[in-house]
Amino acid sequence: MHLRLHNLINRLTLCSFILLVNALVIIFSIHNSSGATFLTKSTESEDPWKALAKARSLKCSFETVMQADWKNGRLSTTKYTESLVLHFDSIDHDTNHARLIGNQTAADVFATLSGVGITFIEVTGAGNHMVTTIFPTYKQGSQEFVAVSSRHFMGFDYPYPSQRHGTCLVWG
Repeated sequence: MHLRLHNLINRLTLCSFILLVNALVIIFSIHNSSGATFLTKSTESEDPWKALAKARSLKCSFETVMQADWKNGRLSTTKYTESLVLHFDSIDHDTNHARLIGNQTAADVFATLSGVGITFIEVTGAGNHMVTTIFPTYKQGSQEFVAVSSRHFMGFDYPYPSQRHGTCLVWG
């Protein structure tokens, strides 16, 4: 019974997160009365957006890490370099599904395409959330998309979240 309740809460939390992200995209896409735009979805005619939306496989490399540690209820942060490769394959925007192939494991993940880019959400067996967003913006001088991957990880008895910054390439 407890496991079923836990799984239901995880699904509701994931749905709430997705609804929040989509609501923020809508809110920030609205033009104010002077015609200025706060944030707009890239149009299909722009190369980065079109390439990202059409991609069915993306290989991402992350090197820069910002690690937070809340041991004893106090925030401590560390910035360091560590290689992480994530490959998102079989991306299907109609079913909001993709396959994640990581350094140590593979998993089915939720995939959503919005004005922000493509966001992938993995919920691990332990209930931790891993969120990766690939933006329709190229790293300067390249065809690599800017990306960020956040790990919302609960350590043994305290939060241990991290955020990785890197780039992704259309693969295959």
